[in-house]
Amino acid sequence: MDAAIKEKMVKLFNIAYFIAKEEASFTMFPKLVALHQTNGLDLGSTYSNDQACRIFITAIGSCFFEEVQQSLKSARFFSIMSDSSVDRSVKDQELIYCTYLQNGKPVNQLIQIVALDHANSQGILDAILADC
Repeated sequence: MDAAIKEKMVKLFNIAYFIAKEEASFTMFPKLVALHQTNGLDLGSTYSNDQACRIFITAIGSCFFEEVQQSLKSARFFSIMSDSSVDRSVKDQELIYCTYLQNGKPVNQLIQIVALDHANSQGILDAILADC
């Protein structure tokens, strides 16, 4: 990948990261890209839609998850916590957290949000083991 294309992609990823951090809608991505282009930033015409934003955020999330996995592999001890919630479609969602020590300090990390097939203890255990 040449340097100019890489620079454009980094800027597009930064816009997508901003949208994720602000918990904004993916449909804001093309508008923010257009704003940057209006301000003189050349981002090209590709990868400027909400589908590209979804792809970028998924890739960024995968990188963050790999960092968490490496931290967990180096931790001597960790614990898993989970909490259940019901979403709008009345489907049980299990939030899976992990706590571990990093440089002597406790770290709580959201690992996964999993849709439960069954909201009993076996269903929760199956979801944790299948997705983590």
